[in-house]
Amino acid sequence: MLDYGVADAIYLVTTDLREPTKDGAYTDNWGWPSLFVNPNIYGKCYPKPIFNVFRMLSMMQGKRVAASITGGKVGCFASVDKPHRTATILLWNYDSNVYESKYRTDLSSMQQVTCVLNGVAKVFRSRTTRYSRYEVSEKTGNAYYLYKTAGKPDDRAELQVLETRTVTHGKEGNLAVQFVLPPSGVTLLTFRVVN
Repeated sequence: MLDYGVADAIYLVTTDLREPTKDGAYTDNWGWPSLFVNPNIYGKCYPKPIFNVFRMLSMMQGKRVAASITGGKVGCFASVDKPHRTATILLWNYDSNVYESKYRTDLSSMQQVTCVLNGVAKVFRSRTTRYSRYEVSEKTGNAYYLYKTAGKPDDRAELQVLETRTVTHGKEGNLAVQFVLPPSGVTLLTFRVVN
């Protein structure tokens, strides 16, 4: 990196660094851009929100298909895997001002979302579909929130499934689900044919 004039850099590391204290214990450094908290501090390698978002991205199967949002600051993209008769949609609620010398200002607010899938009968070839919704937000799947409120993370830092149910689409082949997406939240919707 020195060849390119970059003298200092921060790398994405797998776990937080730790510093020893005078009594032989360790203190955690939450500021590091890592995927997990340090297991030597809390006894387990709990994921940070960014890892949970990567996990949701890895659950998207098939080919990307057109997806659109009307109104609000919610973004999305979707994929369909016809051979496995699945569809996945990733949505995020993010709107902020990011400053060079200050903390970012989060401008996002709770968003009521209605997600409509058109023509699912062609993909699923079934009227019954298993729907699941995963979420990462300030209070869900967030090790830092647990650290701030409970003093340490626990299994609630893992990726959370907020909703799982069977849904049936109409004769025209359209399917709709509704939910609330918190500020700076990311959610993954999965639809799979029930055998």
